[in-house]
Amino acid sequence: MPTRIPVFLLLFFLVLLNARPAQAAQGSLTLIPASGTVLTNQTFNMEIRVNTGGETVNTVTANLSYPIDKIKVTKVDTTNSFVTIWFENSIAQSLGKVKLTGSISSPGTSGSNLLLATLTLQALAVTTTGNPANVSFDNTSAIYRNSDNTNILSSSIGAQFTITSSGTSTLTPVPSISQTTPTPSPSPTILPVGLPDVGENSPTIILLILGFLLIIGGLFLTLKV
Repeated sequence: MPTRIPVFLLLFFLVLLNARPAQAAQGSLTLIPASGTVLTNQTFNMEIRVNTGGETVNTVTANLSYPIDKIKVTKVDTTNSFVTIWFENSIAQSLGKVKLTGSISSPGTSGSNLLLATLTLQALAVTTTGNPANVSFDNTSAIYRNSDNTNILSSSIGAQFTITSSGTSTLTPVPSISQTTPTPSPSPTILPVGLPDVGENSPTIILLILGFLLIIGGLFLTLKV
């Protein structure tokens, strides 16, 4: 006699095929101001801002690169940062690197315009046409979600400066608006800090286990019929 496949198995497979892991939020890192013209030996401030994309986060890493012959980073100020625990805060002028990694105590925080740090820069040498002084985020930068430590950083906006020996500075001032008030999560989650989650998410694993058990049960019932 023909083998009959239970209807509930067909329905389960339809649900399983349509199940998708949740998409990562669109977190971002931004340098402000993003452009302008400065004079040689002029010092100016630049902010690192964080947008968590609506997610609650617990750790942020912002690693910057810049040309050491054109720019010098003299200070990193974290006085008004939303980060409360710092693991790394360093300037390596000889390498043209700034490395920042900090965390927020549980239950984490969220916001669209969070201040991570304020950098003080000094313009060293005149730039040439088509070769500005670029400050950019390295690909080791990250924003970690509090619930599963997934890196949700999807974009970053660096800065580009023209340095001249004369004329007028046209550097756009850093906006004077206050940063977005961090929003704590109502449900604390205790997780290891700074380790991104790897692999399938929990709902997908549960569905796969249930599917395996239902297949075994369905085959058993089919053989008995």
